[in-house]
Amino acid sequence: MIKMFRVKAVVIESENQFCPVFLDTGDDPVLYKAHGGIDAEAALREVLEYVYGDCDFDYVCIREDNGWHIYDVEVIDDPVYE
Repeated sequence: MIKMFRVKAVVIESENQFCPVFLDTGDDPVLYKAHGGIDAEAALREVLEYVYGDCDFDYVCIREDNGWHIYDVEVIDDPVYE
């Protein structure tokens, strides 16, 4: 059975050592730190792979302003490939 769920993500682009990525699953948002100096999409993928492991992701940037990026993310866990 394929499990899918949605999360909201906020990525703040940064040239510093770390790039903050907030994941909101409906409870309190959790802060993760991706490697700095990368773009928002790469930081988001890095954190999603760390948190959810071997899942597929579909995401859309729904807002972008001054280095802040808000994403709507669908996490797809298909156990057939595990």
